[in-house]
Amino acid sequence: MRRQRYFPPSLPSLASVCVMGNLWSCLFYKLSPMLFLQVTDCELIPGGRNIRVTEENKHEYVDRVAEHRLTTAIRPQINAFLEGFNELIPRELISIFNDKELELLISGLPDIDCKFYKLI
Repeated sequence: MRRQRYFPPSLPSLASVCVMGNLWSCLFYKLSPMLFLQVTDCELIPGGRNIRVTEENKHEYVDRVAEHRLTTAIRPQINAFLEGFNELIPRELISIFNDKELELLISGLPDIDCKFYKLI
Protein backbone atom coordinates (compact mmCIF):
# COMPACT_ATOMS: atom_id res chain seq x y z
CA MET A 1 0.00 0.00 0.00
CA ARG A 2 1.38 3.38 -1.00
CA ARG A 3 1.66 5.92 1.83
CA GLN A 4 0.06 9.31 1.21
CA ARG A 5 2.10 12.46 1.77
CA TYR A 6 0.69 14.94 4.24
CA PHE A 7 0.34 18.58 3.26
CA PRO A 8 -0.81 21.07 5.91
CA PRO A 9 -4.21 22.46 4.95
CA SER A 10 -4.48 25.93 3.47
CA LEU A 11 -7.51 28.02 4.35
CA PRO A 12 -9.38 27.22 1.09
CA SER A 13 -8.74 23.50 1.54
CA LEU A 14 -10.09 23.57 5.09
CA ALA A 15 -13.62 23.48 3.71
CA SER A 16 -12.82 20.12 2.13
CA VAL A 17 -11.92 18.73 5.56
CA CYS A 18 -15.60 18.94 6.46
CA VAL A 19 -16.91 17.52 3.21
CA MET A 20 -14.53 14.85 1.94
CA GLY A 21 -14.37 11.34 3.36
CA ASN A 22 -11.40 10.66 5.61
CA LEU A 23 -9.13 13.46 4.38
CA TRP A 24 -8.89 14.65 7.97
CA SER A 25 -7.87 11.27 9.39
CA CYS A 26 -4.14 12.10 9.23
CA LEU A 27 -4.54 15.46 10.98
CA PHE A 28 -3.89 16.42 14.59
CA TYR A 29 -4.79 19.56 16.53
CA LYS A 30 -1.41 21.12 15.78
CA LEU A 31 0.16 23.08 12.98
CA SER A 32 3.80 22.93 11.95
CA PRO A 33 4.52 26.15 10.09
CA MET A 34 8.01 26.83 8.78
CA LEU A 35 9.50 29.99 10.26
CA PHE A 36 12.95 31.12 9.13
CA LEU A 37 13.62 27.66 7.64
CA GLN A 38 12.76 25.93 10.92
CA VAL A 39 9.58 23.98 11.56
CA THR A 40 7.84 25.12 14.73
CA ASP A 41 4.95 23.19 16.27
CA CYS A 42 1.90 25.13 17.37
CA GLU A 43 -0.85 23.31 19.25
CA LEU A 44 -4.34 24.55 18.44
CA ILE A 45 -5.63 23.28 21.79
CA PRO A 46 -3.70 22.08 24.85
CA GLY A 47 -2.31 18.62 24.10
CA GLY A 48 -3.29 19.04 20.44
CA ARG A 49 -0.27 17.14 19.12
CA ASN A 50 -1.87 13.98 20.56
CA ILE A 51 -5.50 14.65 19.58
CA ARG A 52 -6.48 13.21 16.21
CA VAL A 53 -9.08 14.95 14.06
CA THR A 54 -12.17 12.77 13.82
CA GLU A 55 -15.58 12.94 12.20
CA GLU A 56 -16.98 14.31 15.46
CA ASN A 57 -14.46 17.13 15.97
CA LYS A 58 -13.49 18.11 12.42
CA HIS A 59 -15.63 21.29 12.46
CA GLU A 60 -13.90 22.48 15.63
CA TYR A 61 -10.53 21.74 13.96
CA VAL A 62 -11.41 23.93 10.97
CA ASP A 63 -12.52 26.73 13.31
CA ARG A 64 -9.28 26.49 15.30
CA VAL A 65 -7.04 26.51 12.20
CA ALA A 66 -8.87 29.49 10.70
CA GLU A 67 -8.72 31.39 14.01
CA HIS A 68 -5.01 30.65 14.34
CA ARG A 69 -4.10 31.69 10.80
CA LEU A 70 -6.27 34.81 10.71
CA THR A 71 -5.62 36.17 14.20
CA THR A 72 -3.28 34.31 16.55
CA ALA A 73 -0.41 33.80 14.10
CA ILE A 74 -0.39 37.44 13.05
CA ARG A 75 -1.15 39.01 16.44
CA PRO A 76 2.16 40.98 16.55
CA GLN A 77 1.44 42.49 13.12
CA ILE A 78 -2.15 43.34 14.11
CA ASN A 79 -0.94 45.02 17.30
CA ALA A 80 1.72 47.00 15.42
CA PHE A 81 -0.87 48.15 12.88
CA LEU A 82 -3.32 49.20 15.60
CA GLU A 83 -0.59 51.03 17.50
CA GLY A 84 0.40 53.00 14.39
CA PHE A 85 -3.21 53.63 13.40
CA ASN A 86 -4.10 54.87 16.89
CA GLU A 87 -1.02 57.08 16.87
CA LEU A 88 -2.33 58.80 13.73
CA ILE A 89 -6.00 58.82 14.70
CA PRO A 90 -6.82 58.68 18.41
CA ARG A 91 -9.25 55.91 19.35
CA GLU A 92 -11.79 58.35 20.82
CA LEU A 93 -12.13 60.06 17.41
CA ILE A 94 -12.93 56.91 15.48
CA SER A 95 -15.05 55.26 18.18
CA ILE A 96 -18.09 57.18 16.89
CA PHE A 97 -18.06 55.11 13.66
CA ASN A 98 -19.33 51.56 13.26
CA ASP A 99 -17.32 49.02 11.22
CA LYS A 100 -19.10 49.74 7.91
CA GLU A 101 -18.70 53.51 8.25
CA LEU A 102 -15.02 53.16 9.11
CA GLU A 103 -14.47 50.85 6.12
CA LEU A 104 -16.12 53.43 3.85
CA LEU A 105 -13.92 56.21 5.28
CA ILE A 106 -10.73 54.19 4.78
CA SER A 107 -11.45 52.38 1.51
CA GLY A 108 -14.03 54.55 -0.20
CA LEU A 109 -16.91 53.25 -2.28
CA PRO A 110 -16.66 49.59 -3.27
CA ASP A 111 -17.97 50.18 -6.81
CA ILE A 112 -15.94 52.02 -9.42
CA ASP A 113 -17.99 54.25 -11.70
CA CYS A 114 -16.09 54.17 -15.01
CA LYS A 115 -18.42 56.75 -16.58
CA PHE A 116 -17.52 59.22 -13.84
CA TYR A 117 -13.79 58.81 -14.44
CA LYS A 118 -14.20 59.22 -18.20
CA LEU A 119 -15.73 62.64 -17.58
CA ILE A 120 -12.64 63.82 -15.68
